[in-house]
Amino acid sequence: EEQARETDGAVGGVLQPDLPGFVAPIEFVPAGSLVIPMDNTLQGTGSNFNLRAYGALVDLLYADIPLKWLIKTGKAKDEVDWSVGTTTNGLLDFRAGPFVVDAARAAAAMTVLDGMWADVNYFVTDMDSFAPVRHNIATKPFIAISKAGGHEDIHEDFLLAAGITNTLVTKYKIIDDNGLALLSSEDCYSIVTEPHFDSGDPVYAEAARAFLLSGGNMLAQCRAIQTYEEGHFHTTEGITVGSEFAIKTYSNSDTPYAQWQGEVASNGGSVPSALLDDGSQLRPSTFSVVDDGALDTQYHVWATRVDGTADEVLGGMLHYLGGHSYDEGADLLQRDAVR
Repeated sequence: EEQARETDGAVGGVLQPDLPGFVAPIEFVPAGSLVIPMDNTLQGTGSNFNLRAYGALVDLLYADIPLKWLIKTGKAKDEVDWSVGTTTNGLLDFRAGPFVVDAARAAAAMTVLDGMWADVNYFVTDMDSFAPVRHNIATKPFIAISKAGGHEDIHEDFLLAAGITNTLVTKYKIIDDNGLALLSSEDCYSIVTEPHFDSGDPVYAEAARAFLLSGGNMLAQCRAIQTYEEGHFHTTEGITVGSEFAIKTYSNSDTPYAQWQGEVASNGGSVPSALLDDGSQLRPSTFSVVDDGALDTQYHVWATRVDGTADEVLGGMLHYLGGHSYDEGADLLQRDAVR
């Protein structure tokens, strides 16, 4: 068993592909490869994004079909990642981090996609090309959702909306507060997600640290941000609760955590955003994806690498998302927060 984290080589000085400053290696993509778009136009359902694309990607991995995650280095918000000719639609522009299946596995991938994922769009390239590959992914993801705060339904509903279920094989697990407190390097979860958890007990932050340092990843949302930031993962001296804000600044748009197209909602809750406590600073590997752009910054979507360095092999990512609950339904801003 292994944690689902890659250690791709970098052209530049940053070695970790989940951090800002990483230069995605340019790889050859032969004609006949499949492209699964992740933008609102090419993977849209009406005016919205088709969340089931994520379920299709997960099923491809469970069918032992590797994926290339294409993200253009240094791109601006919603900029094109890659343009390539296709057999059915000519030259297309792909945004928001498209995924590619190499031509050698295209037939196997089409067998998967043309079955229960017939509503998920894909295109076949008609030309050899080169593309910026942020991640090569082969590991089957296994997700843990915490019910310690009693709101596990928030994240489970997101998975089900994406078609990620336990019907044929177990792809996610619900864990309780004991499971959280005992997290360690022995747990083979790709990511642990915590929708909402109010606790001042340091045991949870310390268990999270052991899991993250082993290469696992986590997402903390709403009140869970305060619970885990007691461990000072993102900051040196802690945070205080911020507020909702309408005007948003988008940064580090070429990081994997920033791959959606358009604006993102902010939904109140116990922790809609966070500010630095007096005297507190962001740790070296902490970066913002969405904030209010103010001098006294309120962070809404932000992340860090827990070891605080960009060049260590061990370590994992801890992602924070402000706001209590988001709707996977028709509103695009809400759905972008779900993504």
